[in-house]
Order: sequence, then structure tokens, then C-alpha cells
Amino acid sequence: MSELKPCPFCGGRPERMSHTCEGKYWVRCSVCTARGDWSDTESRGDRLWNRRAATVDGNVWNAAIDAAGACIVADGNPIVALEKINQLRKESEAGDE
Repeated sequence: MSELKPCPFCGGRPERMSHTCEGKYWVRCSVCTARGDWSDTESRGDRLWNRRAATVDGNVWNAAIDAAGACIVADGNPIVALEKINQLRKESEAGDE
């Protein structure tokens, strides 16, 4: 197994997931639940996650959209998603100072 990079959105710890009945593997963040694409092998799932983590360009709005989607999928609560977007916006503004 390859080493997994931290979540590109929140820096959280990644965890490997699987759906054994369907033979699907993916990686998700244990903090914000952002996830990588599904794969047919665990090693490819790792590569997809690491490539995604490596290609984040610092665009806070791309990160916010993905994090918001992850929040809604995780608990169905759009308020949590909006809170995450506001948090990312504040972090972006603080970085611009």
C-alpha cells in the first residue's frame, strides 16, 4: 500500500474504504469526508486520492464546492456545507492579508 497524502481541503487524515460486495475501493477524509473516485483496486484508489491531493491549485472556491458537496452527502445538512464554505472563505481572506 502506498502512503496517502493528507486531505487537500482540510488537511485531515485519509482512510481507505471499500465496498466488498461490489469490489470498489476509495479513500476519504476522516474529518470532512471529502472522497476520491471509486476504483476497482485499492492501489488505484490510493493513486487517485494522491493525485487529487497533489493537484489542488489553492483555489479556495474549488475546495469549497467539493467540501460543501462532501458535507451534504455526509449528513444531508446544507447548513454544515455553508459553514464550511464560510470557513474556507475566511481562511482565504486571512491568507491575502
